[in-house]
Amino acid sequence: MKYVYPILITELQDEVPFFVSLPDFDRQTQGMSLADAIDMGADLLSSLLIDREDSGTEPPAPSDWYELTKKYPEAMVSLLSADTTACRCLYGSQPSEDKDSPHAEYKI
Repeated sequence: MKYVYPILITELQDEVPFFVSLPDFDRQTQGMSLADAIDMGADLLSSLLIDREDSGTEPPAPSDWYELTKKYPEAMVSLLSADTTACRCLYGSQPSEDKDSPHAEYKI
């Protein structure tokens, strides 16, 4: 399935300079460069959505991009797309046989 969600990117004066937040999932990651931060955010988003699909849990509705720009003026607000079907093909993963598990294991 294909999804689009907003991310917040904040540049820090730190060892790892880019902090990425996925506000709709209350999850964060980081990157050494802007490109790395976006890639890390995309990987995190894909894995969170695959977990939701496999557990039968509906993903949250994406936040409004414009509202996030007003709420977090210090952050870069961008959009990430995730294609869970393509991600599964790329990594050769399939849901485990145990559909009752909230944290489905993947066969690779």
